[in-house]
Amino acid sequence: MKFKLKVAERQEEIIKIKTDYIKLAEAFGGKGYKATTIAEFKKAFEQALQNKNCPSVIECVIDRDEKVLPMIPPGGSFDDIIVD
Repeated sequence: MKFKLKVAERQEEIIKIKTDYIKLAEAFGGKGYKATTIAEFKKAFEQALQNKNCPSVIECVIDRDEKVLPMIPPGGSFDDIIVD
């Protein structure tokens, strides 16, 4: 995905890179999983618990508008944490 940034009357094209956490885990000798639903997370979590020989990483894809608690609002500090 690309987007443009205009700084001091000069446009710069910036490439937004999506990190592949599964490949990153594998690069460090671990096992990576990706979950986009609760069912996928439960399955990945069970598989990760069975993985005794290396670390596991579970990438949880969450909609940016989803209210995930507890959370700290953008620009907030720990004192601004939302728990309900």
